[in-house]
Amino acid sequence: MTLRNILLAGTALGAAAFLAVPAQAGSKDCCGDVDALKQQINDLQQKVDDLAINYGNKIKDLESRKGDVLTTFKNGRPGFRSADGSFKLDFRGRFHMDAGTYFDVDQSIENAGGRDDDINFRRARFGVKGHVWNDWKYALIFDFGGSSDGGGGSLHQASLTYAGFDNVGITWGAAKPKLTFADSVSSNDVTFLEDPTAATLMASIGGGSSRQMLGVTYEGEQLFLAVSQTWGEVGDNEGQLAGGENLLGRIAFVQPLGDTLSMQLGASGAWQYNNDGSFRFRDRQELRLDANRLLNTGTMTNVDDVYGYGPDLTLAAGPFRASGEYYWYNVNRNTGSDYDFDAWYAEAAWLITGESYKFDGEGGMKGVSPANPFNLAGGGSGAFEAAVRYSDTDLSDVGNTFSTDFKEQKIWTFGLNWYPNKNIAFKANYQIVDLENNISNTDGQFQAVALRTQFKF
Repeated sequence: MTLRNILLAGTALGAAAFLAVPAQAGSKDCCGDVDALKQQINDLQQKVDDLAINYGNKIKDLESRKGDVLTTFKNGRPGFRSADGSFKLDFRGRFHMDAGTYFDVDQSIENAGGRDDDINFRRARFGVKGHVWNDWKYALIFDFGGSSDGGGGSLHQASLTYAGFDNVGITWGAAKPKLTFADSVSSNDVTFLEDPTAATLMASIGGGSSRQMLGVTYEGEQLFLAVSQTWGEVGDNEGQLAGGENLLGRIAFVQPLGDTLSMQLGASGAWQYNNDGSFRFRDRQELRLDANRLLNTGTMTNVDDVYGYGPDLTLAAGPFRASGEYYWYNVNRNTGSDYDFDAWYAEAAWLITGESYKFDGEGGMKGVSPANPFNLAGGGSGAFEAAVRYSDTDLSDVGNTFSTDFKEQKIWTFGLNWYPNKNIAFKANYQIVDLENNISNTDGQFQAVALRTQFKF
């Protein structure tokens, strides 16, 4: 009950008491009682009027402050928003610096271009994200880093999303479409420095960052769906060779299996149905320090269309996680032989300090959040993570028709990560790489160690 209602009730009781006083003609005491009750009623009414004026002024003040700007600094991320929440702007940044070295490099690898040690700003992104009028989300991000052979200062994302429908988002602009489990995890939250080759090859069929796209997503309590039409990358100088017209899709379903055990089952597909008649698959051996892509089909010609598809499975049980994906890739040609390839990987990770892995509701995983952030004074250690991955790629069906590069690849990657807090991470990878070209009866091996220093807000 509001104070106004209480006072009105008191007034009503006073009036009832007044009516209940017996009439006693000529009695001075009776008249005095009546006058006192009238005065009490008048006093109560005055208080009610004063309160009404006071509350009215406060409501007007709140209405006038709807457009006030509030500043935020959650987890080190500066931002602004309107008092009513209709408008929001957050500054975003991520900086990933990689350094590493290659060793025990076989002569066959040296003959194919070798391996060069390097220090590389893999990502140096800065920009803004937010929304206007509640339902319109926007993002404008620039990237001043990249792979060792990439240029800096490029547009990474410029997109607009309408989110006015329940659980549905419609995105257009330059963005990253959802495709594969590995590629659905934010680069801030990846366990290893780079995605497995199986996911990278899928992303080459119209996926990856900075794609000109139109897409629709559905985010339910357990189900995630994404369908995208994409074109070339922003600033791509290779034209349709790396762009074309592409139709992409991803589905993921999360099912709890116990108190701490959950499973996510997913599938992804990509189809490039219009290009300039050429296409290639290649990768840098799951590390971006050296620009030389030793695994390479070469540029295949007379290509009609290209598609890839396959399932993914992830199990998460508290501090333990296991994931795997398997993809098939098909290149259909107008003349000459068609080609079929495949790639897969399996990985496992353990949060040594006991934190839990969680799905993000968008087909990927959330990042590690330390239960006890590192603090010398307070005794916190941050979070530690150990992981292992094995990946296997076979592009040998193309033979040496378009290149004499290696066509088969097997990689063991061992990782050890330290997360002092939510904003900073140090990630170390050790790799054992085995490459083969069965057509020319050539194989080669090398090993690598790399360290990433990561800061985000």
